[in-house]
Amino acid sequence: MNWPSEGPLLLPQIDQKIVSATPLSGKAAVVQQTDRGIEVQVDPPDRNDIATVIRLTVSGKAFDIPPAQVVSTDGSVSTNKRATK
Repeated sequence: MNWPSEGPLLLPQIDQKIVSATPLSGKAAVVQQTDRGIEVQVDPPDRNDIATVIRLTVSGKAFDIPPAQVVSTDGSVSTNKRATK
């Protein structure tokens, strides 16, 4: 996971309210919905090098939230391609 060098990790906005955020690593996390999107802050020593997982509970059904469009910044040739065997 590439966390920003300063400030929170910014995720796209969703049309539901986040009612709770629980870090599955047991460490502290601050999650806020702002006009910029969902801001996630985890202290650098509490981040996992591979994946820092935070369970978000929302006010409605999670399956009603459309998937976010992910933009590759690393030049991956597999972005937006179907997975194959």
